[in-house]
Amino acid sequence: MNLTSTTKEQFAARLKDISHETLTINKRISELPEGSASIQKNGDYRTIRGSLKGEKHIFVKGEEPLAAKLMYRKYLTCRLQDLADEKKTIEYCLRHLPFDNGRAMKYLITNPERANMIRQFFTAQQDHTKYRVINDPSLAPLQEKRTEPTPAGISVRSKSEVIIVTVLIEHGLVFIYEQPLYIGGKTFYPDFTIIDPVSGSPVYYEHFGMMDDPYYSRKASEKITFYTQHGIVPGVNLIMTFETRDHPLTITRINNALDVII
Repeated sequence: MNLTSTTKEQFAARLKDISHETLTINKRISELPEGSASIQKNGDYRTIRGSLKGEKHIFVKGEEPLAAKLMYRKYLTCRLQDLADEKKTIEYCLRHLPFDNGRAMKYLITNPERANMIRQFFTAQQDHTKYRVINDPSLAPLQEKRTEPTPAGISVRSKSEVIIVTVLIEHGLVFIYEQPLYIGGKTFYPDFTIIDPVSGSPVYYEHFGMMDDPYYSRKASEKITFYTQHGIVPGVNLIMTFETRDHPLTITRINNALDVII
């Protein structure tokens, strides 16, 4: 089994749900009396036995509401155990299962010529079709705006991105240009999806090149906030560089930003 970005997002959302439900259940338990109660039947006779304040107790007529609360407390305790087990399982999966068939992705995108030779064997039903080589121009809209050639054999949208591609190549980093990213019900096209050379996990690189434009700057801030809310965090798995007319992008700033993975 492998984890896609969507699956990881779903796992993260489920962990939040588990945390919220756990807090709610603990609050409910704190409002219930301590003790236990269980129903025992002997033929047509029914007895409710349990404990109160550490002592054995037989619940008499009129104490059934109390017994019901204790049974509900037991149910909530069992539910807490279920949630704890589910949390452990999810956390184990996130730690040990590979992300998006990382080895297969690397095999394709580290050698575009090899990938193009074997692409004939891929069908629309195969997961492999989502592993695109870095020179595949079909990943994002507005292809006609990719007018700047790069040393990687791909065309990008700006001269700044040409510089970024050059630096990524110099560091020997495996990357994909504008690979779709599906999070929070939206589709984004990060400038670069870089494969972390140690973990094999994706690290996203966004370059914001018009920060002196108020509208652009506001949209960039909204994107960064949205990313962070969905587990793509600056300095962790999100690399960013910025520029304005008076402060163009430099190789030094790119190298400083890449400290996250090099």
